[in-house]
Parts: sequence; C-alpha cells; structure tokens
Amino acid sequence: MSPFDTPASPPLDRLEFAVVDLETTGLTPDEHHILQIGVVVSDANGREIYSWSTFVKPPGWPFARLGPRNVHGISNAQLWRAPRLGPALRHLAELLDGRVFTAHNVDFDLTFLDHDSQSLGVPLPDVPVVCTLSLSRSLDPSFSRSHRLGDLCDRYGITLERAHDALEDARATSRLLPHLIGEAGVSSSTELFERSAPRSRRRR
Repeated sequence: MSPFDTPASPPLDRLEFAVVDLETTGLTPDEHHILQIGVVVSDANGREIYSWSTFVKPPGWPFARLGPRNVHGISNAQLWRAPRLGPALRHLAELLDGRVFTAHNVDFDLTFLDHDSQSLGVPLPDVPVVCTLSLSRSLDPSFSRSHRLGDLCDRYGITLERAHDALEDARATSRLLPHLIGEAGVSSSTELFERSAPRSRRRR
C-alpha cells in the first residue's frame, strides 16, 4: 500500500519518525554492502525519543573491501564486535514498525534495505516514507540552492558532528525535519507524505 492510499493518516503531531542513515562500501547494492546503520526516533518537533546505531560486518569480513574509508572512516577494528546484517535488519524492522521511515535521500537507503531484506529473508514493515531531500527541493523551485545535508545544516543552524557517521547524520536529519516542515507550511501528515515523497514513490 502506498502512503498516499492510507485510509486515515494520523495527525502530524502524533507521528513518530524513524530517521535512518546508512554507511556503505559503495553505491550499488548488488555489489556493495552496508557497514553502519543509524536510527533516531523523533517527533515532528525534532525531539529525540530514542537512538540506536550499529556497525555491520560485510560478507567476507575481515578480507572484504570497505570502500571509501576517507568518506565513512570505518575500519576493520570497528567491525570486530559488529553483528552480521541479518540481526541488524531485524532490530531495524522493530524500530520502523508503526513509524515513518525518514531519511535524507531515502531512495539510496531504501535501495540497499529492500535489496538486503529480500536477499536475507528479513521483511521490513510497509510504512509511510518521508524524504527530507525531496522536501527541501520542493522549497526551491528555481534549483538555486544546495540540498546536501551538510549545507542544509549550515543554513538552519544545526550542528552536524562527525559527518558520514550514520547515527550523527540521522540525528542531524531528525533536527532538520521540523525546520523543513515549518518552512513548507505543512500542517497534516497527508500533505507531508505528498511533499516529501522520494522519486521512486511519487504518483505518476
């Protein structure tokens, strides 16, 4: 079911958002792997309710290539006590249940999670989706501004510590969301889902 088809969307102030960020070995889920998952559960005002993060051992560890370490900074030493992806996905599914899946550039995260949940047989709940990148772009019809997470944090006065750490990026996104909701004048969950739909889930 599409989030647009939900019979009765709850009021905006009753939503809880599971804000997700992934760090990966590359950009293609057929070839690359998740190294870190970060989740911040927050309300529409950006109040943090719960947070969780884990590193993830990729297939073939410790001999697997970790990709652009100059970007994500993740080393084999950090993965020593990390779980495999299956248990991490099962906990992620619990955190997503009953909440709104939210991310900055949701399409990237969903591409990896959909691929891996299917390949490992770990179903993720069918929940509404909010993309802060799409919502930010909807405020800039002339395409005159940058919508990178770091630039948006600078614009709205949000502290982004350790960029490309999954938990810190998720936390920054959770704090960005209420700024975007306010600037967009969004007053209902239905309007939010429509304004912030990622490209893969927009009505055609």
